[in-house]
Amino acid sequence: MGLMMTKGGKPFETEQAANTRRGVLRKNGTETEVVPVEGGFALKGELKKERIPMHESRRLRFPKREGYHRHVFNDDKKTNRIQRALDAGYTFVTDDVDGRDPRAGDASRIGKNTSQHVGDGMMGFLMEIPMDLYEEDQRSKQSVIDAREAQIKRIKKPSDDGSLYGGVRAESG
Repeated sequence: MGLMMTKGGKPFETEQAANTRRGVLRKNGTETEVVPVEGGFALKGELKKERIPMHESRRLRFPKREGYHRHVFNDDKKTNRIQRALDAGYTFVTDDVDGRDPRAGDASRIGKNTSQHVGDGMMGFLMEIPMDLYEEDQRSKQSVIDAREAQIKRIKKPSDDGSLYGGVRAESG
């Protein structure tokens, strides 16, 4: 068990300040007790780091907007994803939303496109499209999938020489 103090490594000046911090830690699942130390008060206990299983994704999360589908597009110059999204009808989200770049409150970020570092020096930009256009795109994608599945599942008829080939059957049970 260690002693926890202020960010600067100094003791809390008052017992009330230490208890306030104790309440915050308790909400996060860490039990501590306030103890007197030279120069003030400290918290005694073990700080637990949140465990995140490997299979859980650390996806970027942004609030939904009624009537729109939102998606984060990486600014990958090789695939030109941002321009392709703009051509498809997506627009940049410029609202101040939670979950983006921590500098979001900076005056230099006001009115800028909502973005987040996504790794390897790349930025992800939050974009949105009206839901009717998004659903139209999804139906179009599904029709291509349906056509491919129909080709896979169709049973071929005997060829001119009488041989059979290419059948697929799906059975359950």
